[in-house]
Amino acid sequence: MAKTIDVAVTKGTNFLRWAKNRPARLLPTGYVGAVISGRVMPVYQHRFDTISIDVDDDGYDPDDCPFWKISTSFCFTDDNIEVVDVDDGIDWYLETNTFGHYVVFDGDEETLNDVLSRLVQYGVTIKRHGPSHRPATYGYEYDWFVRLDFDGCQEEAQALVTDALSDTISSSSSASPGELSDTLKLIVSLPKNLMLQALKEGMLQQDSSTLIHWIGTVAEAAQSEIEDVKLSLQKEVDLAFTQLHKLQQTSADLNQAAKLEKLKDEQLIKGLNSEINALRSRYDGSNQKLLNAAELEAENAKLKSDLAEQESIYEEWERLEGEVSSLQAELENARNESKTLIRDNKDLADRKPTQFRASERERKLALSSLEVFSNIGMHADAADTILSNFHDLVPLFDILKRLNNGENVTCSKIRGIKGNKEWFELDKHIHTGQSDMGRIYWMKEECGRRFVVIHHKKNDIEQQRFFKNKLGDPAFLRNLPFG
Repeated sequence: MAKTIDVAVTKGTNFLRWAKNRPARLLPTGYVGAVISGRVMPVYQHRFDTISIDVDDDGYDPDDCPFWKISTSFCFTDDNIEVVDVDDGIDWYLETNTFGHYVVFDGDEETLNDVLSRLVQYGVTIKRHGPSHRPATYGYEYDWFVRLDFDGCQEEAQALVTDALSDTISSSSSASPGELSDTLKLIVSLPKNLMLQALKEGMLQQDSSTLIHWIGTVAEAAQSEIEDVKLSLQKEVDLAFTQLHKLQQTSADLNQAAKLEKLKDEQLIKGLNSEINALRSRYDGSNQKLLNAAELEAENAKLKSDLAEQESIYEEWERLEGEVSSLQAELENARNESKTLIRDNKDLADRKPTQFRASERERKLALSSLEVFSNIGMHADAADTILSNFHDLVPLFDILKRLNNGENVTCSKIRGIKGNKEWFELDKHIHTGQSDMGRIYWMKEECGRRFVVIHHKKNDIEQQRFFKNKLGDPAFLRNLPFG
């Protein structure tokens, strides 16, 4: 029995009709084709949102195009995916979407363990794996999926998996099949850096009890390192507090000295004013008392001498004023240094050791928590986003609860997103436990319920890029992760 395929029949960019359950054919070019109007036409994957054929193509004679083998994955005219003939091996297919590279395949749990063992021995790290719950891009639903932790392009991932799953690779472990399965499950569940370290130290060739003991040893070493870091940070905090106390004491001493100098200056000015007033009184009285020019001249000379002395006193007063200004500037500098040390001390006190990557069990717990909000749709990446960026879930879950209950929340329409979907952003920013950079966007689905996307904003440029490349891209809603 041949594989069948549903395709959209098009003419250029215009949709004509659907052609369903058409037997898949192998074109002379090596790509998949379907019979339309007596000719086998090439099938395209990336021209539209679904696979399609174009009636303007010349096509091929059916006699030159045998039926596509059931065990072979589809390969389309407009992509570079290599056809993997699995007559003598595992029936697998590599799909690449916005979430990364996925290897999907059929078989029982023994086949799953075999694939995981081959990938891990070949140095391929694994993010997640489990039963597959949706069809691959060409419509066939496999039994299992493995999400790779690989940042290369699709062609590089295809070559890597092909080499890893070739029949020439076999397990070199001396453990029995059951022990190999337990050890392998433990290794692939580890964080990426710990998994790589386990492979490097040959843990795959050990039984599960040896691996568990090794993990305990690594954990103890990591805990010891964390304690050392905490002790070092505490010493830095204590030193900062000591310096802060010294600066505060210096600031208090300078402030007290400035007050004393100001008081002395005020007393001096008050005394000078009194003397000036007395001199003025003497000068005025002399004009009235002096009866002749000689006496006036003598008195005037004395007054001039006194005024010169007063000018000297005024110059001293101005110098003292300058010293007061200088002391005030030093006091202000000391206050600024104190504020800086207080801020640096708070940063040191708030610093925390680096956290490990969330485990699969934590992700499943997050997914289970989100299932409570059954009246709203939620993007599949929500659990990963929450585990990676939200350290306090209470503010986020309060908003999700209000949306789930159908309450009206204040929001603004997002401008500049292409397509016929209207997206809105909640005006209230969500506190993540470390910042207020949590965001919630939603649109109304055809069934009338809200579809929610949870996002951790880094900055305005990154948020605009998220609007364009995620919310504005239909593939963002179509290419959901497995599991």
